[in-house]
Amino acid sequence: MQEIERYASEGVVRAIIGNKADQTDRKQTNFETAKELADSMGISAFETSAKNNTGVDEAFMTVTRAIISRQKAAAEPAKRPTIAVVGTTKKKEKSTCTI
Repeated sequence: MQEIERYASEGVVRAIIGNKADQTDRKQTNFETAKELADSMGISAFETSAKNNTGVDEAFMTVTRAIISRQKAAAEPAKRPTIAVVGTTKKKEKSTCTI
């Protein structure tokens, strides 16, 4: 995460994605630990297995939605405060008299 903070652009979407969930005998970190870390950082965590096709779609779609949401938010023009002009007077028209 330090590398992301150092080199990635501001507002980059971050997530912790554990792969090869089907290989339980080779796990180095349990998902609960990864989830706690992700929660403390305010990001999502996923456990996936491409082999079993579990969690991959959810991880991909969640990250994709977050990217699209941030792009839309960045593209919206900044909301400007509404200014109301109160107490204006109407300019009097000159009157003319003809004889």
